[in-house]
Amino acid sequence: MTENENALTAPQSVTLDTTHTASDLGQRRSVDFDGPRKRLFWLLARNFLLTIVTLGIYRFWAKTRVRKYV
Repeated sequence: MTENENALTAPQSVTLDTTHTASDLGQRRSVDFDGPRKRLFWLLARNFLLTIVTLGIYRFWAKTRVRKYV
């Protein structure tokens, strides 16, 4: 076999991580916020208004901004 043929062959085995059980997938985690509630309220209000104005397109950025605070 040449060097090029070795590069194109498929791996012999693949190992998958199966440490999660079905019961782990359905559990929710609690989230705590230590900052001032007023700041979080205005963040959520602004995200809500921008999501409505942009017909839902802004929701991706809204999730990211909320995740930074929570």
